[in-house]
Amino acid sequence: MKGLASGDELASPTLAAIDHHLAEAIADGYERWGATGDLSLKALFSPDFYDNVSGQRGLAIFDVVGRWLDESFADRRIDHHATMFDGDRVMD
Repeated sequence: MKGLASGDELASPTLAAIDHHLAEAIADGYERWGATGDLSLKALFSPDFYDNVSGQRGLAIFDVVGRWLDESFADRRIDHHATMFDGDRVMD
């Protein structure tokens, strides 16, 4: 699950209106990041991004997790099957 929320509050008032197009763009960005390390997806998030897994704020979590992926997996292939969104959260 990819949380765009800032705690229980939205990081930006516009996030309350995530539509299918934006949800797909976020999911596609995560897929590219996960498979190749492409960090262009950071542009889709608030600098105050809240990561639900680590409990950390900020975009640096993408760098931390990216290094872990590089060190842990020889093949960073991603199989994307579906994208769902609810409020300020996108799941893929």
